[in-house]
Amino acid sequence: MKLNARCMQCMVDAQAALLSEIEDENVKADYFRKVLRTVADCRPDSTAPVMVRELERLYEEHFGPLPEYSGIKREYNRLMLELEPEISRKIQQAPDSLEMALAYSRAGNYIDFASQHEVDKKELLELLDRAAGDRIQPETYQCFLEELSRSRRLVFLLDNCGEIVLDKLVLEQLGRRFPELRLTAFVRGCPVSNDVTMEDAEQVGLFEVAEVVSNGSDVAGTDLRLISEEAAGLLKGADVILSKGQGNFESLNGCGLNVYYLFLIKCDWFQRLFGRPRHTGMFVREKELLT
Repeated sequence: MKLNARCMQCMVDAQAALLSEIEDENVKADYFRKVLRTVADCRPDSTAPVMVRELERLYEEHFGPLPEYSGIKREYNRLMLELEPEISRKIQQAPDSLEMALAYSRAGNYIDFASQHEVDKKELLELLDRAAGDRIQPETYQCFLEELSRSRRLVFLLDNCGEIVLDKLVLEQLGRRFPELRLTAFVRGCPVSNDVTMEDAEQVGLFEVAEVVSNGSDVAGTDLRLISEEAAGLLKGADVILSKGQGNFESLNGCGLNVYYLFLIKCDWFQRLFGRPRHTGMFVREKELLT
C-alpha cells in the first residue's frame, strides 16, 4: 500500500512527540527539517513501515538509540502464556476450533506499542473475552478453508509480542485440520519495536508447531524488496500466506501474492479505508482488495 498523506502526517506527528523533551529549539528545528525532507523525498511506491524505519535511523543518528522493548516483550509473552491454557480450552471446545483460534489471534493484535504507544491490559482482556463470540468474515473464511484443503504450504507472517502465543494456537489448529500442510512462521530479522523475533519464538514454544524463519529485515512489515532471498523465495512458493497486523498489510497490499490479512483496525486511516470503527477485527483477502 503506497504511502498516503494521512500516514505522512502521522509519521511527522510521531517525530514531533519524540522531540518533546529536547529543550534546544535550534537542535529540534534542524532535526525536524531533516524529517520533513526525508518524508518529502521518499519513493512514490514507498510504504509506511519502510519510511518509519528510515525516520528511526535518522533519529538514532542524532539522538542515540530509541527505547528498546525487550522487557515489555517478555512481560506480554508471559502474560499471554499464562492465559494460554484457558484460551486453548475454549478453542478446543468451540464448534469450529480454527475459526475461534483466528478470532483470538486477531484480538491479540491489540498488543502494539508502536502504533498505540500505550496498551491497556484491561482493554486487552476485554477484547479477548469478546473474541470468544466473534465470527471471522464468513465468505473470506470459507475461501481460506477451500484453498487450504488443496494447498501444500502456508506461510504465517507474525507481528507483535504477546499475540504470538495466540498465533501459535492458530498454527496448532491448522496442523490438526490440515495435517499434510507444511507450516512456516516468519519473524523479524532483528529487534523492531515490539515485533517478534527468534527470541520471542523460543520463549513461547513456537518451534513446536511450525518451522520458524527470520525474514532478514529490520522493517516492521514485510517488504519483498528488503527481506532475505530465503524469505522471499518461501513467500513466492507458498500456496497461502496468512498475514498479521497493519504493518504487514501496508507493506504487502498490492504484491499480487495469495495473502489473507488478519488484523485489528488501529488508526484513523484504516478506519477510513475499511469504513469500520477502531478495534474492529478484519479478515480480508489480497485478491479481493483494491490497492
